[in-house]
Amino acid sequence: ILVGSGTILNKSQMQAAHDAGANFHVSPGITDELADYASKHNIAWLAGVANSSNIMQAHQYGLTHVKFFPASLAGGVPMLK
Repeated sequence: ILVGSGTILNKSQMQAAHDAGANFHVSPGITDELADYASKHNIAWLAGVANSSNIMQAHQYGLTHVKFFPASLAGGVPMLK
């Protein structure tokens, strides 16, 4: 069983959830603070992305998986195409 945590908004929350045993973390957006912390501590993290700039930022930090959020407000399936 994998246990995830969300909604992670800052590194203190990520650290607390990780210390409590969460295997991965989900946030509604992407910040340098969260990306740096997750990378430094080798923590699995799904950052929320809503546009190409967010995706480029996630790629810059080496993230291979992201959360399209808020999907319906960001264009849904047509945006993904």
